[in-house]
Amino acid sequence: MKTKILSLFLSVAACVGLASCHDDNWNPGYDSDTEGAVSLASMTVDVDDDEALVSRAGVSTDAFIVEVLDKKSGAVKRSYTYGSMPEVVSLAEGDYTVSVRSHNVKEAEWDAPYYVGQADFSIEVGKITEIGTVTCKFSNIKVTVKYTKELASYMGDDAKVRVIANDHGELDYSATETRAGYFAAVDGSTTLVAEFSATVKGNAVNALKTFTDVKAGQHYIITFSVKNGSATLPDEFGSIEASGIRIDAEMEHETVGGNAPAGDDNQQGTTQRPGDEEWPDEPVTPGPGPDQPGPDDPAEGTITITPDKKCEDLNLDGGNNKVVDGAFYIVNIHADNGIEHLRVEIASDNSDFMASLDEVGVPTDFDLAELSKEDYENLSSIGLPGNSDVKGKTDVPFDISELVKLLVAFEGEHTFTLTVTDGTTTVTKKLILNV
Repeated sequence: MKTKILSLFLSVAACVGLASCHDDNWNPGYDSDTEGAVSLASMTVDVDDDEALVSRAGVSTDAFIVEVLDKKSGAVKRSYTYGSMPEVVSLAEGDYTVSVRSHNVKEAEWDAPYYVGQADFSIEVGKITEIGTVTCKFSNIKVTVKYTKELASYMGDDAKVRVIANDHGELDYSATETRAGYFAAVDGSTTLVAEFSATVKGNAVNALKTFTDVKAGQHYIITFSVKNGSATLPDEFGSIEASGIRIDAEMEHETVGGNAPAGDDNQQGTTQRPGDEEWPDEPVTPGPGPDQPGPDDPAEGTITITPDKKCEDLNLDGGNNKVVDGAFYIVNIHADNGIEHLRVEIASDNSDFMASLDEVGVPTDFDLAELSKEDYENLSSIGLPGNSDVKGKTDVPFDISELVKLLVAFEGEHTFTLTVTDGTTTVTKKLILNV
């Protein structure tokens, strides 16, 4: 595998070098007197999504839909899938937008995160324009449904929650449903309705909860629960007169790619109900203060990211390191409490280098502690550890000496950003290499 990856990489590098040496005699495939062109081969697609569900499994972009639009009229001039794009496309002089989307979004569907991104570019007669990286962001609404243990113990197998969003999108979550539902975000429609129905302690119960200010790019977690109290309730909430059980629901949300900001007023359902003061929340056992770890919280540990003795002069504080062919490029990572995640992001101002990584299957944004099988095989082939060799370990080497041997074929500034966390502490360092 290692020989295969290195051979492929060198082949790609050779092709890049050959093209650059023959620019003067290269036939661009278009009328250079009346048209220009865009190099789709220079375009890379990144997916901006930090959610574990998505990022750990990896997101294949081969089937992403790529459209070239006239910027002024919005008319579609070219359309391809990302995996089947031609290298160069001729266009008339003017301003354009390249639009990339993961698929044609539906009103509601299971396990179907929707990603969208775009970039503007201009075409000049006789010139080839390069696009660079188009970042696609999560752009529909994710919903998961949960039940408290108490409610789950009361309700029958017929329990379900019907979730309605964007006025028309609708999914039924069974009592055992663990998948996430995804709903299209529609302008002007910001309401989400969750309707619970079940046999609870032998009685048919229905409960409806409405949430507002629902937005694209969010993950909403709706949790249904029971609260004991008076059986006289508004119609919007289910009740059982014989037992006085009340069905309630709360919703939390987080931004895909990061947590929702503190104090966001969309953390819970906004539906107001009369008589709330009659229904005090269940008592909560007081927890530790904000600066005190709880009984199960690990003590805060030390994380260090330092150059190996073989390359002690390596600068990890953002400074530029000139690449020397044959030198070692090894970073030692230490975490007192064991490594939980080791995220690596590769960036470069040389689009050919980034395209070459993609060509040989080397990802540019990955977590060495949680790799897919394919990424594990490709990264281990160039000397990087992964999965059980990283997760939980206190000391891990990050050795890119083999990769740097290939990097020397690509001029420019290449950045490796390392982010290490042990669950309580996070440290980030940048290794910048200049060829």
